[in-house]
Amino acid sequence: MYKKIISILCIVTVTSTLLAGCTNKTSKNTNEKPKEVVSLKYVVPGDSSPDDEKITDAVNQKMLKDGYNLKLQLVYIPWDTWEQKLEIMMSSGEEFDMFQVMETWYNTAFYKSRDGVVPIDSYLNEVGKNIKAVIPDYVWKAGKIDGKTYSIPALTETLTKYNYLTLRKDIFDKYNLKMPTTLDELLNAFKTIKKGEGNNISYYYNPGSEHRYPLERALASFPFAHDKNVVMIDQKSNIKSWIETDEFKQMSNFLRELYLGGMLPKDILTLKSSNSVFGENELKAGRTLLAADLESTAYQSVFASMPNVKLENIEFSPEKKLFRSSAYSNSNVISATSKHPKEAVQFFNWFYANQENYDLLTYGIKDVNWIDKGTHLLDVPADKKEKNTFSFADWQTENTKFKRYSKDASQWLVDASTKTYKDSEVENYVGMGFNFDSSTVATEFANVQTAYTTSIMPIYLGVIDYDKAYPQALKKMKDAGLDKVIAEYKKQFTDWKSKNK
Repeated sequence: MYKKIISILCIVTVTSTLLAGCTNKTSKNTNEKPKEVVSLKYVVPGDSSPDDEKITDAVNQKMLKDGYNLKLQLVYIPWDTWEQKLEIMMSSGEEFDMFQVMETWYNTAFYKSRDGVVPIDSYLNEVGKNIKAVIPDYVWKAGKIDGKTYSIPALTETLTKYNYLTLRKDIFDKYNLKMPTTLDELLNAFKTIKKGEGNNISYYYNPGSEHRYPLERALASFPFAHDKNVVMIDQKSNIKSWIETDEFKQMSNFLRELYLGGMLPKDILTLKSSNSVFGENELKAGRTLLAADLESTAYQSVFASMPNVKLENIEFSPEKKLFRSSAYSNSNVISATSKHPKEAVQFFNWFYANQENYDLLTYGIKDVNWIDKGTHLLDVPADKKEKNTFSFADWQTENTKFKRYSKDASQWLVDASTKTYKDSEVENYVGMGFNFDSSTVATEFANVQTAYTTSIMPIYLGVIDYDKAYPQALKKMKDAGLDKVIAEYKKQFTDWKSKNK
């Protein structure tokens, strides 16, 4: 903790005037020491950029002006060494104050199990008023571990990416095709369009993301969720082995048709780590027919240069509620090696206090790094169109109240991503907030993940025929320890449910 303000002791005398002078809070004493400025190291993934120092200086000046005696230092760790470097920093006891967590990768529960983070409930109650105000109760509840809060969620509305597909309506209109309402209708439309367009069209499907969820809305058993590549959980808390379900088979056969029809890239298995590059190239070339969450990307500027492009969002099973399968995907935590946990929470409290503070750290200096285009919108100055000079990624700390989108983004996206949804519109995943601890089946879990990547992914993505390859692939998963992992998952999930009724 930082040093407390040193008070000037009043010397009690019999003279009432001296006593009054001592207790007068408005009087100044030249011997009083100034409040110490606390430096905070914030560790994030990626690479630094030319304007980092300039912008963090501006952030620090603004914090001091606002009465926060804090000084921020951004510490970047390159993506290719993120996991290893962070592990070394924690295990060696290196002092740093907060770090970014990708909840779908190594989540907060993982770092807690390694004693790398500290609970922050008391700090939130003391100095986190602004943070608590911009994050809904269901999110805080989902993020608790053993009844305690360890993370500050980066809140983004996942409903748009998990429930909608964006189609090139201009191409559907060209072939007099109606908007599909089933997977079969979508597949038939693909075949018709591919026959006419050839290699000029493709489906941007990212195997490593949430792109499968909007498609799964078309399945009769929807809604359900996935976890760890191996389990499927329905809304009645039934847990099954995902790869042994009929839903897995249906999706595999659908993607097989796409793959054979040339809608998916032949090398899709090797694109997993660089799929965003593939998607960007497809979009810029105007070949993308359909994608999940297409309107939320920066690629709207590409379509803006193509006046004939018309986009339309479709939702399978519209009679069902929108399904929110996760509360949030990213968060920020306070390091167990920090000597200033309270001040670290204070920093985020300053950040979420208002739009100006949020914009400054997230997008940089106004009219230099970004241009205000109205509520939730921005543009990039002409001299920074090719490469901006500030690289703090907004997904690390985003919040629906303050987040800005490209001026080219559709109004539908902005409205859908920032609105407050009613309970009657949304169904939250029954397991929201559950974190599986794989350490109890560490060997089996690791083997199962390896077997999934090598034997199941080629089937799921349609590269290999399900009927031919599935029996042997399932055997490899079983030999790796699938049943033991599923059993442990069920046990932990049941225990969690009983404690979180």
